[in-house]
Amino acid sequence: MPAVEEVMTIVRGMTDAERDELFRLLDELDQKAWDKERADATRAFHAAGLTDDDIDEAVRKLRYEGRS
Repeated sequence: MPAVEEVMTIVRGMTDAERDELFRLLDELDQKAWDKERADATRAFHAAGLTDDDIDEAVRKLRYEGRS
């Protein structure tokens, strides 16, 4: 993992402000990826003829009925 070690060395050498900016940018990147994944999944469900209510019900079942 030389690349990871190199990145960690760079991060350790950053100021607090630089690290804060890095984390802000990583959070922004993560949010964009989540938004795209959610939009892609919604389009796929709608293309399959499912409604938002169907999607909500499927999520509810996975969250609450899957636990026993």
